[in-house]
Amino acid sequence: MTHAPISRLSHDERGAIMVIFAVALPVILLFASLVVDAANWWEHKRHLQMQADAAALAGASRVSIPCDSAAVQEEILKYAGIGGSEYNAQVGSTPPERLHMAVNSRTWPLQDSPVDETVIVGDPCDTAMVDVKLTETDVPWLFGMAEAMGIGGPEFVNARARASIVRVESLGGAIPIGVPDVNPKRGKVQFIDEDTGALLGEQALTRVGTFNGYAKWEVPSTSPISVTVGSGTRNIGTRVIFSGGATLECGQVLVDCYDSGSANGLLHLRGVPSASGDGNPALGMVGLRRTNCVDSYFNYSTTTCSTGLSAEVDFGSSSPVADLGAKVIAVAKGKSYNATYANGRWDLPSNQLISVAGGAGPVPIELRWEQTKGTRNGQTCATGGSNPCKGTFGPVQRAFAGSDGRSGPIRIAKVYESGLPLTDYSLSEGTHSLTVEIGLLGTLEDARAIDSQLVALRVAGEGSNGQQLDCDTNLPRLRDELAQGCGETYTVNRGTSCPTQGNELWSWPQPWPCVRTQTSAGQIGGHVAAGMNERVLGDDKPATCTNKNRWALDFPSFEASDPRIVQVFLTPFGAFSGQGDTSVPVTNFATFYVTGWIGNGGFNNPCTTDGDEVVGEGEPGFIYGRFIKYIQTLPSGGGSERCDFESFGACTMVLTE
Repeated sequence: MTHAPISRLSHDERGAIMVIFAVALPVILLFASLVVDAANWWEHKRHLQMQADAAALAGASRVSIPCDSAAVQEEILKYAGIGGSEYNAQVGSTPPERLHMAVNSRTWPLQDSPVDETVIVGDPCDTAMVDVKLTETDVPWLFGMAEAMGIGGPEFVNARARASIVRVESLGGAIPIGVPDVNPKRGKVQFIDEDTGALLGEQALTRVGTFNGYAKWEVPSTSPISVTVGSGTRNIGTRVIFSGGATLECGQVLVDCYDSGSANGLLHLRGVPSASGDGNPALGMVGLRRTNCVDSYFNYSTTTCSTGLSAEVDFGSSSPVADLGAKVIAVAKGKSYNATYANGRWDLPSNQLISVAGGAGPVPIELRWEQTKGTRNGQTCATGGSNPCKGTFGPVQRAFAGSDGRSGPIRIAKVYESGLPLTDYSLSEGTHSLTVEIGLLGTLEDARAIDSQLVALRVAGEGSNGQQLDCDTNLPRLRDELAQGCGETYTVNRGTSCPTQGNELWSWPQPWPCVRTQTSAGQIGGHVAAGMNERVLGDDKPATCTNKNRWALDFPSFEASDPRIVQVFLTPFGAFSGQGDTSVPVTNFATFYVTGWIGNGGFNNPCTTDGDEVVGEGEPGFIYGRFIKYIQTLPSGGGSERCDFESFGACTMVLTE
């Protein structure tokens, strides 16, 4: 066998390679063009995602109270990079007719699927979300080879971003001010037998709105409390319970139970026996009569008022009460008041009204009787101290003068039967259907107009405890915490018991559900002035007003860089009524716009004469301004629960998709 020369073989291989290369070259070019085009599509998609992110965040930043839908949509469009946008134009000089946007839509533009069920369809001002979906159609080929061969590119390039507006649940950077807020999550009323402690009936309270500035809660007429009055039931108490957490059990964290002490209720109802059966006079209905007290049974006032009393007393004789020499005497706080008889009832005359001091709490009223003529139970009645014909019905009614310590935020308390107000607060033997109305001190509200009422935050007054907190372990001075904000992170308390010694909190892991209170100590007004000067104006002794009050100019669309926007802690009602070093639950956070403060201790505020506003003449130790629902990205803040624009509290935006 003969073999070809080596040189001839090499020539044959070169020819084969050239043939293979000639055949493979189109494929190589096709794949190369596909790679380049895929990179181009990816670049378009990546930039489209950036546009969606910017548009969602920009739109959410314009959500406020009150909310301007047109302004929100305008801000979304400004950053979306589509036709009419000012910023973020799509790469490759993409013509506007290829770019499309949908806001809070479950589908992308021009497409029926996929469907995004997580979107709340509607205006961002109502839904607390800005979901932006962007679509680019007909992304161009950079090379036409694949297109010429019938290989189609993507019909749509999609991107989505969602900025959700959520309630702030954890926060760092707040200033050391606690604001007591009356905003319970749930409530309940109990009727109890004050003599035995037995529960006679209970029902949940429902918030039904606001009336005369008070938050109104009630046991609705559709679900009244059924209370059975037995032959031995004499004293029925009304206990009111409010909670900021999940439980309504007295003694638990965030639960406040309001009564008059021990087993007694805030309001008193008298059980009326069917007959006395002992030969003594029988007492029927007994009620208080309104005079200059707002309500004789329950009133909240710092001044003394007076109440009348009217009672049914049957002396068991056909003879006129004058012939019996009958007397009925009311006794309250050791003082006696003589009633007069008319039209079948004994009433206190205008010169014998019972005095009820402001904030006195429960004022029990005893009712005594006496007969000075004729006989009673076989004994001759007479006048004087040895008269055998006299006795007492005991405490039969009770007025209540509310105070922060005894009745907390309750300002109105009334009992109804069958939809009608009780007059005598007395119940006969048998079963009764009762409802209750409670009015709470008006809850804090976000400003909804430029002329909303100014709020004064009492950080501290000279020599007394105020609303100041100690929120940073590394900043021992109040002025520094005001200027720099709290370095530690806090969270909304969900029922955790707070340490009674404030410094114990420092050893807990963050975020902390409690915050330490701080007792005032000398020159507090100077601390407030120095701290606010440094925070807002950049120096503790500024020469000029470098950051003026822009409330009237910017409301409600404030700039995020405005140093007058601060975050404060919300605490339970009465959290600052005590003294000493302790800690209190953090019930929420709120955003406050500072419109003014008063210089003190050599730390003058030059803005006082350059646009600042205060209540009246202002007072050192106070910070003035208004609460706002301003949506911004908070320092070290977070949350997951959807923001309720109708409720009070701080909200923030987070990019959730």
